[in-house]
Amino acid sequence: MYFIGLDIGTSGAKALCMDESGRVEKICRAGYRLSPSGGGRRELNPERVWQAARRCLGEAGGGREIEAVSVSALGEAVTAVDASGKCLTVGITGTDERGREYYEEFMGRVGNRKVTEITGLPASPLYSLGKILWMREALPEVFEKIKKVVTFQDFVIFRLCGETAVDVSMASRTMLFDYRARRWSPWLFEQAELPVTLMSEVVDSGTAVGVVGEKLRRELGIRGKALVVAGCHDHIANALGAGVCRAGECVNAAGTTEGLTVVMEPDILDGESVEKYQIACEPFAIPGLYNTVAFSNASGSVLKWFVKDILRAKDGMYGILGSAIRQEPSPVLVLPHFAGAATPRMDEHSKGALLGLTLEAGREEIYQALVEGTQMELGLIYRCLLDAKVPIRKMMATGGMASEEILQMKADILGCEICTPDCAETGAAGGAILGAAACGVYRNVEEAVCRMTREKKRYIPNEKRHEAYRRRQEVYDGLYGRLTGIAADMG
Repeated sequence: MYFIGLDIGTSGAKALCMDESGRVEKICRAGYRLSPSGGGRRELNPERVWQAARRCLGEAGGGREIEAVSVSALGEAVTAVDASGKCLTVGITGTDERGREYYEEFMGRVGNRKVTEITGLPASPLYSLGKILWMREALPEVFEKIKKVVTFQDFVIFRLCGETAVDVSMASRTMLFDYRARRWSPWLFEQAELPVTLMSEVVDSGTAVGVVGEKLRRELGIRGKALVVAGCHDHIANALGAGVCRAGECVNAAGTTEGLTVVMEPDILDGESVEKYQIACEPFAIPGLYNTVAFSNASGSVLKWFVKDILRAKDGMYGILGSAIRQEPSPVLVLPHFAGAATPRMDEHSKGALLGLTLEAGREEIYQALVEGTQMELGLIYRCLLDAKVPIRKMMATGGMASEEILQMKADILGCEICTPDCAETGAAGGAILGAAACGVYRNVEEAVCRMTREKKRYIPNEKRHEAYRRRQEVYDGLYGRLTGIAADMG
C-alpha cells in the first residue's frame, strides 16, 4: 500500500512514494524555472509545471498500487483557466510586481487592520488578490473567459481528476479567505467586486476530492485506488513531513528561502501582533489548530550566489567551505537582504551588505559570514515569534541547506535544541502522510504523523558559542536601520 505526496514548488516538482510505515519507496524530481520576463515579473509556465508534476508521478507511481496522490504547493501564485481547464494566463507568483497598484487602492478603501482581522495576513502585495485584480483590469477580454482562478494546487488537482478544489491553507494565501470561519469571505469578494464562484471549492487539508482519471492512470502506469487528495500549503507539508503536528512544535525549512512554521492553538496571534511582526497566521492541516508563516527571502540562494556565481566553483565546494567554519564568529558581518527583507520588515528595497572586509578576509571567512548572516536573520524572526507570545517547545530543521555545520550554528545562534527528521524530503512526505490519513489507514492526521515520521539527529547549543553569537546578534540587529537610508539612496 503506497501513498504519493506531490510537492509543487517554485523551481520544481517532487513526488515521494511512501508506504504506511513511512518507508520511502521512490523519490522523483523534475525542475522548471521562472520565466525571464523582466519588469518585476516572476512567472511560472503552468503547462511546464504540469508536465513536471506528471513526469514525477509516472516515475514515482508507475507499476505500483497507489492508494492516494496528495497535492501540496507554493502559496500565493495563481493562474486562470477556462471551463476546459486550458490556461488563459501565465502563473503569477507572489513576488511578481503586477497588481501592486490595484492592491494598494483596495487596501486604501477597506483598511489594513480590517483585512488582517479577517484573513490573518499582514498587509502585503505578496498575496494573490492583487494579481487577480490585475487580470481583471489589464486583461479584460481574457477575464471574461475565465472559469476559475486557481493556485497551483487546484490547477494540478483539476488536471489529475477533473475537479476543482483548494484546501484551507492554500485558500488562506489569496487574501480573500476568512481564516477563522474557514471559508471564502463574502465581504472581501464584495469589496473587490469579484464573484466568489471565481475560486475553487474550499475543503479541509487531507480531503479526497476525486480519483486520477482513467486515461492518465494508464499513461502513467498507476494502479490502485489513486484517490486525489487536497494537500496543503508547502510550509505546512514540510511541518507534517518533519513530524510537527502539535501546538508549540515548529519546523525550520531551509532552502532557497528559509522560514519558521509554528503550530498554535487559536487566538495566539491577534491583528496587532500580525501587523507589528509581519507574521501571517493560517489554518493548519488539523482543524482547530493554526500555524505561523514567517520567513526570510534569502538563505540557500545567498550561499549559491557566492559559490556558483562568485567563486565559479562546483557543488563540492560547499563541503570544503563548510568544514572550514570556525567556532568563533567570522570577522566579516553580512546583512543577507540579497532579495529584500521579509519577516518582520517586509522591505523589498532593502539591500544586502558585507561589512568588516580586510585584505585578510578569504573565501572561508566570507562564506562563514554569509551562513551566519542568514542564521542571524532567522534568529531575528525567532525572537519576534517569542515576543508575539507564540510558544515554541520543539524545533525540527529540514531542507537542502541543512548541513551539519549549519545545523550546529543554527542551534548556537538561536540557543535552542535543533532536531532533524529521518526523511529529508519533508514537503512531499507531508503530502503522503495526509494521503494515508485520508484513506483511513490512521484515525487522523496526528496519528499518521506519529507513525510515519522519525527523528534522525539532535544538535545541542554550545553555551560559549551561543554567548559569542548573542553579542554579534546585537550588532546585526542594528544593521538594517543603519543601512536603510544608504540602500534608498542607491535606488
